[in-house]
Amino acid sequence: MKGGHPLAELAPRDIVARENYRQIQHQASPFVRLDITHKPAEFLVNRFPTIYHTCLEHGIDITKDYIPVGPVQHYMMGGVQTDLYGQTNVGGLLVCGETACTGVHGANRLASNSTLECLVFGRRCAATVGRLFDGKKSGAHLPEPQELIDADLDAEARIIDLKGIMVKYCGILRDGEKLAYGLARVNELLSGLKHARLRTLREIELYNMAVVSRAILESAYRRKNSVGAHYRTDEGKYGQ
Repeated sequence: MKGGHPLAELAPRDIVARENYRQIQHQASPFVRLDITHKPAEFLVNRFPTIYHTCLEHGIDITKDYIPVGPVQHYMMGGVQTDLYGQTNVGGLLVCGETACTGVHGANRLASNSTLECLVFGRRCAATVGRLFDGKKSGAHLPEPQELIDADLDAEARIIDLKGIMVKYCGILRDGEKLAYGLARVNELLSGLKHARLRTLREIELYNMAVVSRAILESAYRRKNSVGAHYRTDEGKYGQ
């Protein structure tokens, strides 16, 4: 990172992740090493107890050794647009926390800002529901139930496949061709689940994960320009 960005490891998280990813592509090991040994041992043990003990279980003493790290899926950093009271453009649907795009934080959410999101907008969502709820049924029309078929689903294997698709075709560095191919793969997976009877919790999780993956791929494909943690390597092909 020292040569990649003037702020080095203090750069925004998406920049650090991209530089780590690029470095990993040019080496045999699937990680880079984080050096925090310059800090006193007592400080590290007290300040990062979970990290310290977890690493120690794997034979790594962070007070003396480098920590192997690599970019992975982070928490949500906004997505569903809301007003300042958690309301969306869908009546009755309110969103708060890390999945909400409230406008109070930028495309790169800083650490611990999610706490502010949850505390402030969680309370505002509750107040909004209390203000709008009139105790009457909405009378919304429920869709007709579909006829389902029994299918022999290997949920674990398909979840592994789905994770591989997202890492390879919708990862830290994105381009239109890979996103389109990944979207086609996920749509193919969903087509096999559309009318399947989901009998276990893991099968339900597989379906939900595939639906979310499709939404992420579609959004990433349509967003031709880079913004926040969404980085398109082919941005120049589409102009401004």
